Amino acid sequence: MCNVRQTRASQRCTLPCLTKLMQAGADPFAVSAFGEEPLLLAARFNSVAAVRFLSQSAAFKADSRATSVVAKALLTAAKYGHPACISAILEAWAAAAGPHLLHAAKDVSTLDEVLKHLTDVASVIGFRMHETEYSVLHSAVAAKRPVQVSCKLLKLGADPLAKDGDDQTAADLARAEGQTLIAQLLDRAAQDIQARTVTAA
Repeated sequence: MCNVRQTRASQRCTLPCLTKLMQAGADPFAVSAFGEEPLLLAARFNSVAAVRFLSQSAAFKADSRATSVVAKALLTAAKYGHPACISAILEAWAAAAGPHLLHAAKDVSTLDEVLKHLTDVASVIGFRMHETEYSVLHSAVAAKRPVQVSCKLLKLGADPLAKDGDDQTAADLARAEGQTLIAQLLDRAAQDIQARTVTAA
């Protein structure tokens, strides 16, 4: 019963109710009938106070599942256009979840929101997804993000020469996916890097 009430509290942003439930030992990782944790529901319904409370609670932060739930909540908030919820989550989770969101950002505005909370972009722009060894550029291509996303990532320092677990660059992946414009963009960026390397040598 506690878990059900906690889910409803997340939707309605009844902060006193959430506080009492957490103090009573309610599970912040309990899922609804649709497989959503309270933090995801709060992000979907733009309940900023609930998002901030849940994402920053000690019980939530101490759990090994927190990072993946935070990443999903960030994507949910981005999907429904709730920048205040994104900011509330990133206040406490930028370092842990920021790299994941860079991989999943669907547009430039989402990228910009993440970047506001990252103090050292250079340290996370090279983050690779463990299963596929995708760089942020591979992820953008695989998810068919707009060309503007790849442009932005390149400006941030993403490496167009990086290869995934199948020894493919993001440009190779773009060609295979029929994304000709993005493949050309990434090829030019890679050629520029190689030209600068030769000149420096």
